Amino acid sequence: MRPNIWVYCCISLALAGCLSDNYTIKKRQYASQGRLVYQKQCVNCHQDDGNGYARLYPPLHHALQSKPLDLVCLILEGRRGSVVIDGESYTLPMPAFGHLKDDELAKLLTYLYNTWGQEGPLVGVDEVEKQTRACRSK
Repeated sequence: MRPNIWVYCCISLALAGCLSDNYTIKKRQYASQGRLVYQKQCVNCHQDDGNGYARLYPPLHHALQSKPLDLVCLILEGRRGSVVIDGESYTLPMPAFGHLKDDELAKLLTYLYNTWGQEGPLVGVDEVEKQTRACRSK
């Protein structure tokens, strides 16, 4: 008996839909939990809208132009010295957040890249773990 190709196609489409739904659900969960990390760790300086505070703390839009994993070292190690964004100089240091766990960083980055009108990726814990190791081995 020869299997019906349509049955295989239907099953494949159904499985693909489930995988896509799982990705979307996980991305939403990470973004939701990442918002909590942002509220606890970042909002005092960068504000609810990510636009920073006056000329003291910079907006985040410039940082979100890079790849999510590029921000891991910055978040873990902080920043000393000034940074110029949109012609404005910001001189206050950013503290290190080395106490954040890899899953918190993954959720925070997923939130940052999927809020304020952006549609970004789900940042996985495995990816962040690799980047964290690279940051700490410098």
